[in-house]
Amino acid sequence: MATIANREFLDASIRYGARIGTTAVAVDTPLQSGRELSEVGSQAVFKLAPRSLLWLKADAGGHPESRDWSA
Repeated sequence: MATIANREFLDASIRYGARIGTTAVAVDTPLQSGRELSEVGSQAVFKLAPRSLLWLKADAGGHPESRDWSA
């Protein structure tokens, strides 16, 4: 079970920031007419396709490490 920490609107999608225990995750989902949005502070269950996951290595402070994607 995850707790919704924040929510952002990104054009045709919504990015949810969630906490699963002590782990922070970001989940992008399509914005669909008529679909209810999860409220900040609510509990949620995410069904994730393993092939769609992108894991980022965290620095000592728990933040994603910087990476130069232009190379």
